[in-house]
Amino acid sequence: MQHAARRGLERGPARYAAIVAVLALACAARESTTPLIIDDLVAASASPSTRDGRVVLVTIDGVRWQEVFEGSSPEFSGRPAVSPAELMPRTAKLVASRGVALGATMPGCGTVHTAGASNVSLPGYTEIFTGHASHCLDNSCAQVPESVLDEAARVDPDAGAASIGAWEVLSRAVSGGQEGVFVSVGRSWPEGARGSAALAELFAVGQAADPYPGHGWYRPDTATAAIALAYYREAAPALFHIGLGDTDEYGHRGEYVSYLDALTRADTMIGALSDLLDTMGAVGEKTTVIITADHGRNSDFVNHGVFHPESGRSFVIAFGGNVPVNGIACPRRDLTLADIAPTIRVLMGLPRDTSDGAGKAIELVIGPS
Repeated sequence: MQHAARRGLERGPARYAAIVAVLALACAARESTTPLIIDDLVAASASPSTRDGRVVLVTIDGVRWQEVFEGSSPEFSGRPAVSPAELMPRTAKLVASRGVALGATMPGCGTVHTAGASNVSLPGYTEIFTGHASHCLDNSCAQVPESVLDEAARVDPDAGAASIGAWEVLSRAVSGGQEGVFVSVGRSWPEGARGSAALAELFAVGQAADPYPGHGWYRPDTATAAIALAYYREAAPALFHIGLGDTDEYGHRGEYVSYLDALTRADTMIGALSDLLDTMGAVGEKTTVIITADHGRNSDFVNHGVFHPESGRSFVIAFGGNVPVNGIACPRRDLTLADIAPTIRVLMGLPRDTSDGAGKAIELVIGPS
């Protein structure tokens, strides 16, 4: 998310020509990269796999890979460095004991980046939920016709799928409108939605909350996380998305210490989610949690976008289910956000997308077939 980006980039022809040129150069640079050992691609098949897992996808808007793998920046904070294990203690322990983290800078290893090089929120989310690169240049992207949440709800209408997020514009990426997909992003709530009195009260609190650090229909992470955990406890959809956004909002304000605090609160929510799954028996045991960001940040910390190629870096963390325990691991190829939906499809036994340009499942997350 970005306040300026929400209003859309300027539409002048010269500016768009420059953007297209930057995109072409970025894509060409990626395509010319020497392959690393051997791509860890999963063989494409139009048929579903035999797996029947469940997935919770957590997106944390605009988080830099540096904090995840290297800790805080004294340059930006004016304070001594804080290690990743101190910034995100629950996540760090879950990765070490139950999962994998991808996207660190290591010799001979692939990184994680946006697929279309726009490096803006809505295009990034579109890639995450469709499995294809987005060439939309700002947050005015069209509604997706279908997402992986729609696919999950269609295959298993009883379990369904859901997305609960802080930013109202997420609605254009998380679902094309398939019946059985519950979406509450920003301050929206589906008409006629059912739930406990406790859940209704949490939603009312979210409705009344000050949108800061966002604005307008933005629902702060504290309220969004509480609603999301309560909803998951009650409904337990087969595919569930939690979209946090305070990190990006503070990033654009240049408030690095507040950004770090928001990242630590996101870690607390991830820990609470893990604790909840541990109480859910067989459902919890076969649930994989995937954590990623829609884009990173430029070297100045504040900005991101097509004119800031560095902000295309992201990360993928996964734990639980059958994720092989490898800690901070070395992908044998560059990964993109468009590889996340294919990974979810394999984990859930959904039909794979074999169309041109589709992403590929991440073997270090799904494990051996």
